[in-house]
Amino acid sequence: MKPRPPPSLKPSPKHLRTLSRANSPSEGIGGKWVSELWPNHFQVDVVREAFGPRLAGYTIALEAWRRGLRVRFFDSNLRKFEITDGKRKIKFDKSRPHLTTSEAVKIEQDKHLTSTYLSKAGVPVPNSWIIDPTAEDAEQKLRHLVAEAGYPVVLKPLRGSMGRDVYTNLRTEEQLLETYRHLRENTAAPKLILEQHFTGEDYRVLVVGDRLVAACLRKPANVTGDGTSTIDELIKAKNAVRRNNPYLCKKPITPDREVHEYLAKQNYTLTSIPAEGIPVQLRGKANASQGGDSIDKTAEIPAAVKDAAVRAVAAIPGLAIAGVDILYDARRSPVEDSFRVIELNSRPEIEINMYPWEGSGQDAPQHILDVFFPDTRRSADSGMEKLALDLEQLLAPLKGASAEQVLVRKKPTHNYPVRSWYRHGLSSPLSADKRNRIYLAARQASVSGRIWAEGNSGYLALFGTEDRVQKFIRLADKHLHLDHSSAQHWTGVVTQGFRIDG
Repeated sequence: MKPRPPPSLKPSPKHLRTLSRANSPSEGIGGKWVSELWPNHFQVDVVREAFGPRLAGYTIALEAWRRGLRVRFFDSNLRKFEITDGKRKIKFDKSRPHLTTSEAVKIEQDKHLTSTYLSKAGVPVPNSWIIDPTAEDAEQKLRHLVAEAGYPVVLKPLRGSMGRDVYTNLRTEEQLLETYRHLRENTAAPKLILEQHFTGEDYRVLVVGDRLVAACLRKPANVTGDGTSTIDELIKAKNAVRRNNPYLCKKPITPDREVHEYLAKQNYTLTSIPAEGIPVQLRGKANASQGGDSIDKTAEIPAAVKDAAVRAVAAIPGLAIAGVDILYDARRSPVEDSFRVIELNSRPEIEINMYPWEGSGQDAPQHILDVFFPDTRRSADSGMEKLALDLEQLLAPLKGASAEQVLVRKKPTHNYPVRSWYRHGLSSPLSADKRNRIYLAARQASVSGRIWAEGNSGYLALFGTEDRVQKFIRLADKHLHLDHSSAQHWTGVVTQGFRIDG
């Protein structure tokens, strides 16, 4: 019976099953598990060590390393890293390359200035005005501008992200002034933006260079009734599924005050039992960080919306990559009047497009490397999608502050054609001397692999060429007592380097 490889080398079965049939598309779209719809080169087992905030940096760096480029990490959170082909060197801050200029970032962070640039480029944007809360006549100016703009309106900070302190669909003067006074007294925003409200669904479009890479629809946090479970139980079940998504795992639905208030508006509480198939919205904002869903729409959004997203990025001088936030109403016509570009983000979360709650995940790292290193291409060799970086080993010097940077060893050109595992006959932990001799054998043979034990059984995984694997076996067999008859082909993740667990 084939042994179960250690957790970092093989996906746990819980990543491939549905925990809540009513609240997860994991039962399949067209008969496929959701994980099968995510990018083939960045499946769960390959990115497991980078679940959460490290995901963007890891997937971009991994794609570069697989292409034979040099990768250097500057922090253990994988926020700062560098990629070079020997001629061109690009430093990244997560998904943002240094090719994006400081001036572009300055423009992008100022929502009103962004709208000005986009409007001049002919990109549809809502009309907007700046409000200075420190001005004595601020409320009077607010009333005057609303009289000109007409309700409903939006009020939000001039700078900000992730939907924080953004209030939409304000329909009365009472709502507007109450919101304005709340923002004035409870936020650090020196200036606010008053904006005409546009009704439409919330889309995030990823643009790299002049290439539209992905588009997804963002939905506010929600659950769907099954006729037997309470809303609280549905939330817990959905969160259990979200924990298995590399991107959504750190973004649960939290039943806070807003959720309670939103339920009350629908005559629900957490103990209510919605009928089967009835959707229950839990928040007003479509933010994944607050439990929202993402649904891939890359193939479905109209050409006019795609074109506007690309033109929006081109309108900001020095902007190399961006997430473009768009409100789009498919019911409106003509299509040119069915959407508005709301904001840009120069450091987009590419993971939202890679690991959607529903639909096909888009291979953003491949597009990013194609655009920024056009002379390189992803290898078509079999098994490339299983190559990964051993983050625990690589980042230990950065995590322990014993190094300022880590240069990843270049991937061998042979791509590890021989991948095998064996049982070994060791009945007790390796002595320090034997460990050193095995590590020396791995270096001399130029192989990668891993030795570990489970219960009373010990295992060895080896990766390299046929002659190098056999050389290691000749050098190390006397220390490991391998059962050569147990040799089988390894189908799990392949990491560079050699390690002995336990």
